[in-house]
Order: sequence, then C-alpha cells, then structure tokens
Amino acid sequence: LQTATQVSSEPQLPRWQGFSVLAVDDHPPNLLVLQALLAELGISVVTANSGFEAIDYIAHCAADKAVDLIFMDIQMPHMSGREAAKQIRKIEVQNSHIPIIALTAHSLSDERESLRISGIDDYVGKPINQGQLQQVLQKWLGQKGNIQSHPNSSFDVKQNSSATHEAQIARVPTVLDNQYTTMSLPKTSQLLVQNPPELAVIDWEDALMRAAGKPDLAADLIMMLIDSIEQEKADLTAAWHAHDRQALANIAHRILGASRYTGVPALRQASQDFEDKCLLNVHSQSPAQFILLTPFFEQLIRALDDLQTLDCSPWPALKYYRLQEHNMTWKMI
Repeated sequence: LQTATQVSSEPQLPRWQGFSVLAVDDHPPNLLVLQALLAELGISVVTANSGFEAIDYIAHCAADKAVDLIFMDIQMPHMSGREAAKQIRKIEVQNSHIPIIALTAHSLSDERESLRISGIDDYVGKPINQGQLQQVLQKWLGQKGNIQSHPNSSFDVKQNSSATHEAQIARVPTVLDNQYTTMSLPKTSQLLVQNPPELAVIDWEDALMRAAGKPDLAADLIMMLIDSIEQEKADLTAAWHAHDRQALANIAHRILGASRYTGVPALRQASQDFEDKCLLNVHSQSPAQFILLTPFFEQLIRALDDLQTLDCSPWPALKYYRLQEHNMTWKMI
C-alpha cells in the first residue's frame, strides 16, 4: 500500500502519445535535448539539421509520417529558419497548417509581425525547459484541429496585451539570463580580459539543470562539446586570419548554442562576449577594430582550451557516459 501510494503521488507529465514533431536545428546538442524532452512526453521526433532537410521532409513524407508541429531554429547557416518556414508554407498540404514554433537565443517580441509573415506561429527562447515545452504543446496540440484560429496565438490581433503571451510561454529563467551579461567594450588601456573567478570550467549542477536532471544526457552533451573543440578552434583561427568578422560571430554563436545546454559557465560567457563584440561593428575589418577584438578572441580560445584539457575524473558520469556515434544519428528518419 505504501508503494502504491508513493507511485500515485508522483506528478505525472502530460502525454501526447501518437503525436509527431519535426525538430530543426543545425547543432546536434540542441536536437539531442529537444528529442529527449519530447520523448518523455510520448512524442515521436523527426530531426533535421538544416532548413533544406526540413523542407525536403515536408515535401516528400508519406501521410502516415506527417508531423503535427515543427520546432524551427531561427539562426542556421545557408538557410534561416524564417526562409525555411516560408518554403514550408508553400508546399504543405492544402488546408493543413502545421504549427511552426521558432527556437531562438534572442528575444523576438518586437518581430512578431515579421515572424507571422514568414509563416511562423510562435516562438520560445533557448534553452527550452520542460515547463516551457509542455505549455507550447498544450497550446498548439492540446486543441488540434483548430490551429489557424487558435485564440491564444501569439499573433492574434485580438489579444489583450503582450503580457498574455508572456504568461503562456515562459521565457528563459532570469537565473540563466544573468549568466549571459555582456561585458562592456574594453578601453585601449585595459585590453586584458579574464574570466571572473566564479565562472567554473564545468559546473555539474548547472549541467544537470540544463539537461532536465538527466545525468546521462548532461554527460553526453558535455562530451559532445569537448569532442567539437578542435574543429571549433580551427574554424575560429581560419576566420580570424581572414578577418571575417561575420564568420567569427557565427562560430561564436554556434559554440554559445551548445554551451547553453551544457554546464560550462566560463565557455558560455566567453562565447557570448565574443559574439557580441563581433556583431557590434560587424562590417568593420580595420586593424584597430581587431585590436579591440583580440582579448575577447583570446578569452574564447582560452575557455575552449581549459575545457578540452580539464581532468574530468571528479565527475564519474563524464567518464562512463561518453556519447558513441551509434547513440544518435543526425539524419531524418
């Protein structure tokens, strides 16, 4: 009786058994987290790592493989999430409107009209958590069959205020936002940038929180990030020598995207700082501008090096849950 009572008192997550979602993101860790969270809710997940793959899937999938909702990363190389949404709206089956939810690391509250025009129905901030995810699913799948006229649409001109939408879809918690605070542009007399001592290379409690409390997933995400460091440093170095400020910003954004799902506070801050500085005057390639960028570039490289060379023995999960290639295939099924 005690066991039965304990089981019945445990909170039960809403289930959407039988629903299917297409998750579109160019960065594998983001897909891994989203797939894990959706799977807990009984949802079948199809993954695509580009807008092109997403369009191809929607255009050619059989009726029994159709998806009920699309989570679309906004900032992807070659084709943005906005453009992919536009193309999907052109090819989706007549009278069938698939909700497209934008996933973004930046606030889009002032871009609702442009999102609506591009075919996007709603948006949610990264990193998405279980609470946000359940609210989005309840909103768009809970009343399936009346999607186009859904009364809670973010873009419904009849809504009373923007606060209504903010209450429906919770944004990234303030505790996370505080870790993304942008450093001010350094004065020429103070070019040395150092990580604040309170920012750890790995924070396991932070890693667990960002991986929905799953040790295996938290470890996998960290190890995936570590495995990508050599390539990220090579890409950064090449773009730096080419004085390609936009490419540098894109690489920093990619690293930041992965670090937002992993417990790596120092790298998260360094990549955020460097992306911000690259975008501050993105078209300038003057030597003076790159002198100002240098300490932030070095800070990011140092943060990558620190993570790559860190002794992981204090965290047994990082030793025993290294992600194997066969655990996740980044292809559409």
